[in-house]
Amino acid sequence: MGITDLHSAKSPDDKVAIVRKEAAQAPTLFLGDGINDAPAMQAATFGVAFGVQSDITSEAADAVILETSLGRFDKLIHIARASAASRCNPPSAGWP
Repeated sequence: MGITDLHSAKSPDDKVAIVRKEAAQAPTLFLGDGINDAPAMQAATFGVAFGVQSDITSEAADAVILETSLGRFDKLIHIARASAASRCNPPSAGWP
């Protein structure tokens, strides 16, 4: 995935600032598990709520992973890539 930097123990404002800085350079994904992550999820190109901690977090996210398992996040990424590939390369016969 090309992850080169890790940030932890940041305030909600710090998270938003980091996401906005990165989003100015490339599409961003923010994975969060708490209400304090909601603003950064909305600032990101795509926000993912990890577990169901609050309604606010779930509403701010573009996707919600109900289980707090990185394996489920990996599955979400694979499904998204497959979906994007099928939209870019539709079957030639019978495609609407």
